Amino acid sequence: MAGRNTKVTPHWFRHSFVNLLLENDVPLVIVKDWAGHPDISTTNIYLERIYQDDSHLHMNKVNLFR
Repeated sequence: MAGRNTKVTPHWFRHSFVNLLLENDVPLVIVKDWAGHPDISTTNIYLERIYQDDSHLHMNKVNLFR
């Protein structure tokens, strides 16, 4: 499958791996080490994107009219 899809690159696998770890609540500092990021702020960018993409799920839980 990867041979037929030119968008599947080593970076794509790395990005998917980091996202999978963060979406499964692996602590940020552990993901940083496994991803080989020298600075945790790089790893935090992934986490911010995940939260941004899921923000509608969190807002659906809020009842503003109690």
